[in-house]
Formats: sequence, structure tokens, C-alpha cells
Amino acid sequence: MDEITPEWLKARLGTDRGQKAALAEALGLSNDKISKMLGGTRKPQAQEIPTILAFFGETTATTDPELQAVWQKLTPSERLFLLNAAKAQISARESQPLIPPEDSE
Repeated sequence: MDEITPEWLKARLGTDRGQKAALAEALGLSNDKISKMLGGTRKPQAQEIPTILAFFGETTATTDPELQAVWQKLTPSERLFLLNAAKAQISARESQPLIPPEDSE
């Protein structure tokens, strides 16, 4: 994939208006901004591209084949749920203070 074009987005979103709203939510954007992307008056920002690719189950990076196979079977809303859960897990892990292991005497 060289570029996320309006045609690329339209082909993946299909006609389900719920998908457009789910993509907007995943990106933290308004539906209007997604409409502008679909109409070609707004290009995806660099920081939005990984989220867009993940939303549609695509990637530019090499991923674990098993993970990719499972991801492809999920609906966009299931992908969004798991993506948000993973982000929350990472955030929680990073915000916890390191507790040294207790001596086992």
C-alpha cells in the first residue's frame, strides 16, 4: 500500500455507515473529518495512518502470522475493542511503580 486514498478508504468501509462512525471513534475524529477524507478534501495525518491500517486489519510492518490471522477474522468493532484494551493494559503497566520482589527466606 503506497497511500491511503479516498478510494482505498471507500473500498474498505463499504456502505455501512456504522463503520464510518467506528473509524472516526478509533481516530478520535469527527464524522465530518472522515467524510472529508472520503471526499478527498482531507488527507490522513501521518500519526493517523497506523490506526487506520489497524482498524482495517492491515499493516506495513511484519507481524506475527498467527496474530495477523486472528486479527483478520475480527470485525472492525472487535478490532477497536481489542486495540483499546491493549492500549489500556500498556498504560496501566507503564503507570505502575516497580515493586522489588520480596526476599524468600
